[in-house]
Amino acid sequence: FLAMKGVILVVEPHLPKTKLDGAAMLDQDGTPVIGLTLRYSRVDYFWFTLMHELIHVQRHLTRQSAAFVDEDNLDSEDEREAEANFLAAEAFIPRHIWQASEAHKTKRGEAVVKLADSLMIHPSIVAGRIQRETNNYRILKEFGEGQSIKDVFKVSLLEDKE
Repeated sequence: FLAMKGVILVVEPHLPKTKLDGAAMLDQDGTPVIGLTLRYSRVDYFWFTLMHELIHVQRHLTRQSAAFVDEDNLDSEDEREAEANFLAAEAFIPRHIWQASEAHKTKRGEAVVKLADSLMIHPSIVAGRIQRETNNYRILKEFGEGQSIKDVFKVSLLEDKE
């Protein structure tokens, strides 16, 4: 889908001894290139990081500022990073829906599934937002366990060969 929109996506394994999550840049002819590492193999982290980099492509990349490298900067004071974080979260779960949701209020599994179903997103995205906002990655682990983004890629790669 991204290739059809003129965006190149490169996914690499985690680079040892780094906290690199993603990067967005323009190549020499102005084509946007997004690079993602699988530092955290969680489905929610993959989608958030991809959306974060897409926001950089849409709003921040210029000939004068042709690259953003995101290395564990979810709490960065850079206004562009803060904007990318905010808009990435907003793209999946708009603030007005989030604040009114039972998932936000109760942090319960059934509310996570209900909200995810209504928004047509993976439940791990809802659970990941709760974990991030509460800074508690021990809760709602059932939505992240058993399926990593690496497994998702392996399945899609096998399907493409058939």
